[in-house]
Amino acid sequence: MLRVNITLNNTSIKKFLLQALNLVSSYLFDKSVSLEISAVGFTQQQDLDDETATFLKDVELRHAIACAKRLQEIVLLIERRPSSRRVVVRSESKGDVRGRIDFPLYIARRLTQVSMPRYYPVIHHQAAPQTPENTLVVTLFNRIATQLGDAAYPQHTAEERDRTELYNWVRSRLRRLPWALIIKLESLEYLQGVVAQRIRKHQTGNDIVYSGLLGWLNEWRADLSYLGDREAEIMVDGLLAFPQDAAFQNKVFEIWCLQEVARSLERCGCTLNKGPLSLHQRTAGPLYSFNKDSLCIDVWFQRQY
Repeated sequence: MLRVNITLNNTSIKKFLLQALNLVSSYLFDKSVSLEISAVGFTQQQDLDDETATFLKDVELRHAIACAKRLQEIVLLIERRPSSRRVVVRSESKGDVRGRIDFPLYIARRLTQVSMPRYYPVIHHQAAPQTPENTLVVTLFNRIATQLGDAAYPQHTAEERDRTELYNWVRSRLRRLPWALIIKLESLEYLQGVVAQRIRKHQTGNDIVYSGLLGWLNEWRADLSYLGDREAEIMVDGLLAFPQDAAFQNKVFEIWCLQEVARSLERCGCTLNKGPLSLHQRTAGPLYSFNKDSLCIDVWFQRQY
């Protein structure tokens, strides 16, 4: 078990976090547990595992706040020219014919309609926002609103102010056009694939901005397999946007040390058999398992032994 008490400057903590981002992002990407409703912040009464849990919640909420800010910029660009599809709308035109007559219905009514002025069944085509890319926006609104709404920082902090403002912005956007007209939702994985295909075929009418939305999605999911060095650095900058106390810095250093222990074992000739597991599975078993000849080496994190 590693206990450290260090003071790091912003450059050092950023370097450690960048190098340990693979492990830290494992908690964010495809995480099977959701944030519990609790305040984020360290207290002296917490034991080690509680401290780690609080750190991970803090990381997730910091990440959600940073991503929500960038989502704002993308959504405002989308709203300038949202994609749409043409739908058929049937209505009645009183007196004058306004639209294309629905001839089968008009003929069926012609002999029985005696009222004056006459009502003509007409067909209109109008733009509707129910497209896969707009559905993706609404789905992401709902997901990030859940993240921002299910946890909180202590009152009167900059983090809590930003969290509250962003949560209210997302919820208010869902009540505005065109997003309020999106009714049918699909799974995130399905939408991601369909939108990528529509962008390749230039079917959105705003491909550059919607491509930015897919890039944002990879960042929000902390999927390092799709993020380059610049995107990873932006992600870390978002995590460090608010001041960090000593407990936060220590935990980053501990996770970095955990990763370096694993790398050192590999340099010593050990073969990685399993891992790394996600940090949210840290109590379920060893994060790394190595083999060296007939020796089995397990690397745990924050186990109370």
